[in-house]
Amino acid sequence: MNNTPLRISELPVGRTKAYQEINEGRLRAVKCGKLTLILPEDYDRWLKSLPPVVAKSSNADIPKPTRLTQTGHSAGRHSITSSARTSMEIQPERFRAVLRLTA
Repeated sequence: MNNTPLRISELPVGRTKAYQEINEGRLRAVKCGKLTLILPEDYDRWLKSLPPVVAKSSNADIPKPTRLTQTGHSAGRHSITSSARTSMEIQPERFRAVLRLTA
């Protein structure tokens, strides 16, 4: 095990997340002048305290989001698929300009 303290920039998470973990007391840090350092034993303790990744059983029962899919020669202007029309009927105020083009 390396005994050299880690700088915030050397951690495998972003600066904001590192300081969030420090401020919430989950990651211990020490100061040396302006430098914030993480001792190796504190980093190891924090790393071991993180929750494990749990594999999802199946994505089959999760519905796919509806996308506005453009088709045909005028794809950039007026054509959309029927699945997009269905989602527009649910929230017509969000798609007023598109509804005007397809009418």
